[in-house]
Amino acid sequence: MILSIVVVMWMACCVGVYGEETKGGKRFRVACWSDWKGEAVFFSQAKRLSEESMVPVDLMEMAYSGYYPYKAGVPIRFYQRGVKVPYRMIEEVKVPSGVHEPLIFFFVSGEGKLKYRVFDTSSRKFPFGSYQFVNLSKEDMMVKFTGKPVMLRAQSAKVIDSFANKKKAYPCRVARKEATETKVVYSSMIMHRPNKRMMMFLYPGVDEAKRSKMRTRALVDYRASGS
Repeated sequence: MILSIVVVMWMACCVGVYGEETKGGKRFRVACWSDWKGEAVFFSQAKRLSEESMVPVDLMEMAYSGYYPYKAGVPIRFYQRGVKVPYRMIEEVKVPSGVHEPLIFFFVSGEGKLKYRVFDTSSRKFPFGSYQFVNLSKEDMMVKFTGKPVMLRAQSAKVIDSFANKKKAYPCRVARKEATETKVVYSSMIMHRPNKRMMMFLYPGVDEAKRSKMRTRALVDYRASGS
């Protein structure tokens, strides 16, 4: 009898914290630029922290986590176990009001601290069958991936979705202006699939000869079968 009361109280607590977002469908996912080698990470939106309110988070390198429910308008706080306190907050994410289904993308600094950017992965903003180019450099780029070239400003993102609803390879070129000429910094054939969406990150790097070179990394998501 006592155990049943405890279970009911725990479920009521969970509904108080997560009930609205489960009913309303509010959810987020996380991904990480590099392999997370730190201590376990949790998230919570509870006013009073407890073991029950802490939800473990999967931080995987260039891969989506599962979905986590959240309450809109309340910061999503990430924690690690502390020494002087049970949990210490390591990052607080305030989801912009216009973002419907956030992907919280983490970067790990040289000191091992988490930084983040929020992307909207809702079907309205980033549908399956489309591609989102993210320019992490300090230079403007031009992206040609079907249709007319698209300007991709420094430190910005752009979704391109003008594709036929069939599997087909398309040429993709990214260029930047250098003095009086335009230099191609990335060129490749990308296989388009209607059930796939991809984020392409462009970032500055160096080649084997230590010359500056634009590099790319991709974060791919596939539509679940039957959805």
